[in-house]
Amino acid sequence: MPLSKKKPTTNSGLQIPTSIKTIAGNNDYVLMVDSNGIPYKITKANFLAGLSSSGGNGNTSSDDPYFSDVSLLMPFDGSIVDIKGKAITVDGSAVISTEQIKYGSSSIKFSGSNPKLSTVLETGALNNNLTLEFWYYFNALGTADQDLFATSDLGLLIEWDGGEGKLRFKYGSTNLYPSTNNLTPNGWHHLAFIRNATAIQTFVDGISIASSTITPQSFTENILIGTAINGRSANGYMSNLRITKQARYSANFTPPTQAFPTI
Repeated sequence: MPLSKKKPTTNSGLQIPTSIKTIAGNNDYVLMVDSNGIPYKITKANFLAGLSSSGGNGNTSSDDPYFSDVSLLMPFDGSIVDIKGKAITVDGSAVISTEQIKYGSSSIKFSGSNPKLSTVLETGALNNNLTLEFWYYFNALGTADQDLFATSDLGLLIEWDGGEGKLRFKYGSTNLYPSTNNLTPNGWHHLAFIRNATAIQTFVDGISIASSTITPQSFTENILIGTAINGRSANGYMSNLRITKQARYSANFTPPTQAFPTI
């Protein structure tokens, strides 16, 4: 259908465009009106991310516009399984626990010497747009390094850097640190790492803490959840780990208020 050339109409001061497109880009805007009747605009990406709380989180996969792009989905609700069907190997003292629960009936507990999970994603899963997110509960935040997630080649890495006293997100040779530490022990935090083309960004509890531009790289599909390097043992609990081959977030957002959809 050809684009209309008619002059936009106006309703209560709001110009309503008449042009028609069949495909909207993530950075295109959706026009909305809030509960007070005030018009505003929101990007397509953030609009979709906000459906049913945030990040496309409803009760079923139909509530998540990116569900088909989810590569790994591990609720840790009663078992250590990937909803997408990938085999998971458990090493060390990584166990399902009811001691700390974010959603569902349990979480996974990392304690002791070098606890970790390992699996293999599909080819190229980490080499394009990406959202890596999970909830984490730190038992302690001290001077010891604590790995949370990594590729086996350490191209991607999320860890508590004890020397810096901050969370570290690593993409290739680029390290993202917040200007100040905004984590506390003995409570749940939503952690998210985003790659969108040549931009990377990290969020803690929905707040952007660091960003950078990068030269895109390719990483192995072999991933480690928990300890990546022996001696840098994870020490805490994880819930609702999800890897999506899309950039779900581009601005500050409300963290998910329920478990990610699994069916």
